[in-house]
Amino acid sequence: MAKIVMLATLLSVGSPAIAQNSSEYYEKALASFEEKDFETAYIHLKNSLQKNEDNLPAKILMGKVLLISGYMYESEEILEEALAMGADPSLVVDTLGKVWLYTKQNEKIIDSEFKNLTPKSFNEWQIIVATAHLNLKNVEAARQGYELALKNDPANIRTLNALASLEMRDEKFEKAKSYLELSIELEPENTQTLRIFGDLFLYQKKLDEAIKYYKQSYALDSDDPIVKRSLVTAHLQNQDTESAKQLLDEILQQTPGDPTGMLMKAWLLAKNQMSDDAARELENLSAQLAGLSEEALQEDPSLFYVSALSAFALQNYVQAKSFFIQYLNFVPNNVEAVALLAQTHVKLNEPKPALEAMQRHERALMVKLDNALLLADLYLANDKVFKAVEISEKLNEQYPDNPDVALLEIKTLKARGKLEQALAQLNQSKYAQNNIRFIIMRSELFMQMGKVQEADEIADFLLEAAPDNIDFLNLKAAIQIRLRDYAQAEVFLDKALAINSEHFSAQYNKANLLSSRGEHKAALEIAEKLNAIQPDQVSILTLLARCQLNADNQEKAIKNLQRVLQKDISNLNALELLATIYTQQGELEKAIRQLNVAIKTEPDAAVYQMRRVDLYIALKQLDRAERELKKISYMVQDDPVGLVELSKLQFKAGLFDNAKQSIVSAYEILPDSLFLATEYIRMHLSTNDLDKARDMLDKWLKSNPQESKLFILSGDVNVAAANLAAGSEDYLRALEVNSMDRSALFKLYQLASRGVNKDKFENLVLSLLEQNPDQHFQRNMLADFYVNQKRLEEALPHYKKLITVDALPNKAYMLNNLANIYISRDLQQASEYINEALKLGVEDAALYDTQGWIKSLQGNFEEGLTILRKSFAMNSNDPSNQYHLAYTLQKLGRTSEAKHSLDRALNSNQEFMEKDQAEALRTQLK
Repeated sequence: MAKIVMLATLLSVGSPAIAQNSSEYYEKALASFEEKDFETAYIHLKNSLQKNEDNLPAKILMGKVLLISGYMYESEEILEEALAMGADPSLVVDTLGKVWLYTKQNEKIIDSEFKNLTPKSFNEWQIIVATAHLNLKNVEAARQGYELALKNDPANIRTLNALASLEMRDEKFEKAKSYLELSIELEPENTQTLRIFGDLFLYQKKLDEAIKYYKQSYALDSDDPIVKRSLVTAHLQNQDTESAKQLLDEILQQTPGDPTGMLMKAWLLAKNQMSDDAARELENLSAQLAGLSEEALQEDPSLFYVSALSAFALQNYVQAKSFFIQYLNFVPNNVEAVALLAQTHVKLNEPKPALEAMQRHERALMVKLDNALLLADLYLANDKVFKAVEISEKLNEQYPDNPDVALLEIKTLKARGKLEQALAQLNQSKYAQNNIRFIIMRSELFMQMGKVQEADEIADFLLEAAPDNIDFLNLKAAIQIRLRDYAQAEVFLDKALAINSEHFSAQYNKANLLSSRGEHKAALEIAEKLNAIQPDQVSILTLLARCQLNADNQEKAIKNLQRVLQKDISNLNALELLATIYTQQGELEKAIRQLNVAIKTEPDAAVYQMRRVDLYIALKQLDRAERELKKISYMVQDDPVGLVELSKLQFKAGLFDNAKQSIVSAYEILPDSLFLATEYIRMHLSTNDLDKARDMLDKWLKSNPQESKLFILSGDVNVAAANLAAGSEDYLRALEVNSMDRSALFKLYQLASRGVNKDKFENLVLSLLEQNPDQHFQRNMLADFYVNQKRLEEALPHYKKLITVDALPNKAYMLNNLANIYISRDLQQASEYINEALKLGVEDAALYDTQGWIKSLQGNFEEGLTILRKSFAMNSNDPSNQYHLAYTLQKLGRTSEAKHSLDRALNSNQEFMEKDQAEALRTQLK
């Protein structure tokens, strides 16, 4: 009763004052928010949360204020905190969804699920999900989402306008108009509806109608920057520069130095051929481009184009790409803009979207040689060789003496695998000896033909002529990597970087090299640096994500891979990495979604289908797995390695006969392969088909008497047949062939611990240690063997020797075993050993059980009980821990609980060293 009174006293004294203060600040913040005084609202909310950081209403409102103020990631963080604390999702999803949209986390939106939403919030979330699909160019999914939202709420203007905009993108102007007319009926003076109506007519080049609706929207909200710029755009397209200038002057008068207004002024100057003035204006603007928001540029295609050109000239390719794309949404047939967009993608190492941009305008692009050559190169980069061949043939007719055209034909031969023909044509070309690109192409051909030495000679020739040429050094490094001479590859890369430490390609290659060698921290540092130089480049983001994954930073890796897929939804490297991360996290459905896209992209690549089947099996979707496995069996029927992988999946799915048949088929293809023979043996052993396993073993042991792995498999077959002594002899023979084979030693130890050939095991390990006292694995096996045999005195010197070895794995468990040995002789020494073990940072139930048991034996029963409970929480199936708990509870007078723990220990199927003591204590407590 006293404890209850004390708790009530604490509650009545402490909580109301905090809640009241926090609540007062929240009420003030809410009033400021409703008055659109967001800065004051933020101050009140900050005070509210300082008083009570768990004030959920304040957290939710703070998320909205942060969103409005442009602090997207801060808003996301506080809203996710609110959800974790139990906030009603209906109060959060609209704001959080907008944050994710603004920060382009579209996949996250689609993957997220919120339960128990109110109908209104559910509809808001449907609209956000549809918008995310649209951002990912999943147009049909977006359309279905919007239509579902409209069905649920036919009077939702936001949905009607979204559908109208969607139809406008597809040039379905009448359908767009019907949605907008419904919006106007519901709310005749909605500024957004009127502006979108203006957009509709602007798309159709009905400029007078567009201006009429823009003016109506402008009259209702003259402060809306989007409406203003839309109206300026319409005036400019209508050749009414005077009206545009008047409105522009108004914009600049209201917001002097406004970068958008200044860009428009530059556009007008350029349009009126005042080129020097326009150039100066653009130079002044270039520094301000980074500060422009999407909203500030949203409705002026001319402005987007000027912005894109300026960004491209400044080599800010990420920003240039964004501006070009937005401009082409309005003016899709500007061929020069299309070509520039494609070049921008190429600069960012994004060949697929580059091709997509150009492909729609192929006929117009073919007029200009540079554009045609770029298009052909992009077809090659995207494995569409036949299209590149078509372009090559046309260009050869038009430009028979052009070296670029001649080189393109060689590239197409190389891409079709006609390497000898490509090399012959290159050698016959008049440009072969003097044009550096032809010389490099010869090296590439040699590399692909497997003539690495010849390629290396060319690289040496190039370096002899220009030893400090970074591109040649990179070529040489690539050849060394192909030769698996990583040390030499690093020498050339380091030399390149010594000439120019900022050379992007050399740094990229160095990061890849370091990552392949397992130097993940160094690779990550370079990848982060490269990403800062060229943010959002697909190859860099993928490299960065791989390095982050290797450095155990999965969340950052996921975000970067999602960014890659926003740019290239079928990027196989990103899809595979993302599937790997989701699998590691247990998010198997998400992993499957990534693999689905990979399979759609590369339907003939069995590896992705195999990975998906593995996940189906993990999800217990065995019927689905079996159907997929049938398809895969046709894909790999002539591939022995593929058949081996297939058999493993079939085994996991419980299709044992199929698994054996796949291994048999693989072995029939390559009957002389030791690898396939051992896989055959393992599979038949796993399915308990011991006779066939033995037949194959006997065959191979006759011809390969020095293969330790065959003796180990022979031992495994004997053990499976309950011939333990014969199995032990096989493991001994394996160790005679290879005394360092840890697998054989471990299997021999397991049998010795069961009493089979104990003396032989002990004598063998003692002999090995006499020959080499530093064989720590063997010494550890021997010490553990002595413990299992209850020969603790003999184990003691071995453990003591082991713990003196620096950086030895599993040292914490050796110290734990020493502690257990010392429990019966010196509790203080035992305590020191277990405390030293726990200082190593290993979180293991066995270690805490030892520590708690020692505390109890020292008479510290309360402290011992706490630690033993922690061990139980980590492993509730350890009978020894149950006995220790029972002993301690009994000492504390808690007999009933002690009996319960003892019953759990004694009913366990596991053997434990203290079973006799446990039985004695249970008898005593009766």
